[in-house]
Amino acid sequence: MTRFLRFKELTELSPPDLDGHRYRLSYDIGEVRGESFVPLDTRQVMINTSGTLQAVWRQSDSQVAETSSTAAASIITDVASRGALNELQTIELNTFTAPKVPPKEPLFVPNALIPIPDLPAPPPSQPKFSIISDDIAELRDQINAISGTVLNGRLLELPQERAILDIYKPAGSPEEFRNRVQSLAGICIALNKKLLGAVLGRDNASIADTGSILLLEEYLSTIAGSQEATTICAVLKNVNELRKGFPTHGDNTDKFLAAHDFFKIPYPIENFSSAWDTVLGAYFRAMKQLRDILARHRTQS
Repeated sequence: MTRFLRFKELTELSPPDLDGHRYRLSYDIGEVRGESFVPLDTRQVMINTSGTLQAVWRQSDSQVAETSSTAAASIITDVASRGALNELQTIELNTFTAPKVPPKEPLFVPNALIPIPDLPAPPPSQPKFSIISDDIAELRDQINAISGTVLNGRLLELPQERAILDIYKPAGSPEEFRNRVQSLAGICIALNKKLLGAVLGRDNASIADTGSILLLEEYLSTIAGSQEATTICAVLKNVNELRKGFPTHGDNTDKFLAAHDFFKIPYPIENFSSAWDTVLGAYFRAMKQLRDILARHRTQS
């Protein structure tokens, strides 16, 4: 006899400092006998939806709640078909585990019945890259194209191709998280200091003595104001502070922990996949804002 999943209730449990949403989804597993649904098992599962994924989906808080339940339904029915519901405690939805296009079926409606397949679907392949990898690459290309006009050169440098590929990969362990952060930190400071120094009227000695992120912040302050400059450069600086925290020593603990607070990731980290999704999402938003500032300056100058 065909079994069904029936949604009961979705409750938001998001703490105020969470970058994203946390829900508790209550549901029944049961059968239809005659014209009535007979619940055989009542369960609940936690759903963690990242703020980065919500931004990619371009959804409001109410919309992302329904979409998260829709995405969770497919996972629950597949796990139920394998008889492994006892193993399903939390569903993580982020840019490494969720589709880029918001799923629309099965539609989340309380008391709706969703059939559970007799046979599980083939196991999905492990994602190789984040769904925002193409967007980041495109943003970096756009930034360099615009800076070629307003600064007469490429603003973003890339010391190693391997680093940009590395940040698109998921992080499922402390070692992978550390490697991703180190790669991203290298990208964050890989700015064309000579180009920035020239537009700021700095001499070679001054350029050499000033960090690349500080030069970028000074330049952005001249074309967009200190608030926007700080917003962008704070992300780049805190990625670098995260990198300096591996390994952790007494002389870097304060800034290392402050970087965790900045990105709203817990310390110690328990879910490295979610933490990395958060950090990468912050970089993505910073690059988008940087692109927009340069584009606006180009049209105004």
